[in-house]
Amino acid sequence: MALKEKLIHFFQLVEDGPAAARLDVDWHDWLEHLRGLDEGGRTVMLKTGEVFVCEVRDYVSLPHLVCHRFKDVSEWLNVRTTAGGISPLSDQVSGDVLETSAVSFLSYGSVFGLVRGSNSAPAHSQIATVISELAQPLRLLARPVTERAQLDELNQAGELKSFEIKVAADPHWSAEAGAFGVISDLKREHLEADVDVYLRVSVGRGQKPPGLLQRLKRMFPTSGAAQLPAGSRAKATVVNDAGDPEILNLVEHHLAISKPMGQNGLELEAAFTAIQEAGLDLETTIRQSIDLPD
Repeated sequence: MALKEKLIHFFQLVEDGPAAARLDVDWHDWLEHLRGLDEGGRTVMLKTGEVFVCEVRDYVSLPHLVCHRFKDVSEWLNVRTTAGGISPLSDQVSGDVLETSAVSFLSYGSVFGLVRGSNSAPAHSQIATVISELAQPLRLLARPVTERAQLDELNQAGELKSFEIKVAADPHWSAEAGAFGVISDLKREHLEADVDVYLRVSVGRGQKPPGLLQRLKRMFPTSGAAQLPAGSRAKATVVNDAGDPEILNLVEHHLAISKPMGQNGLELEAAFTAIQEAGLDLETTIRQSIDLPD
């Protein structure tokens, strides 16, 4: 039987703040600390009612993070009872019993690879929130690692013709108001609702509104893509060096790679192996994306 392929996405943990400062943390050491906690110490309950339970699994002499999501406490307790009270929840993963994500940290830059077992499994923003709760007083964001070509072209552009952005509904999303302005404000007002925010700006012929292109460049810096929920999109039409209009896709260039990972559900060892192999294969690209020298 052919192996099923799953996507690996890469993210960088940074401090949650205007500077998005880099972190000097040995995440493998932190995972060893997490391993020593009981399940209660590895469990996070969010205001949404969701419950996230983390576990540490070893593979190829490295600790890796397994994160399970439950829609509420009742579901968590029901699965916990079914699992036998004290057995690892990750033993239930292969049959798609749980909504589970596999997280494996690379050896540099606070970068991790993420493989989600399903669309309902913990996403990168939830992983960052859960780690923040477990690694207090750190407050973290998971910034997507991107292929920089489109972002480089945007930040070299001298003229903007149009811009459109759709921020998909996500109760966990927040952004720096200084960069996203009205979009961020609207999302905060409708935080609990299933609301998409859509904005389109068209620039008249020969017009160059002051500050608009600079704000767009702050939203999408070359050092990393904007923090947008899954399902969001953003495109800009700029004038290139030849004087011709060029359409840039600003959010669909996250660094991702598809690899075969087993036959049944999320096979953790296969996911961890695939992430580490991809991290080695793409190390130069990842380091360039996050401005981390060799």
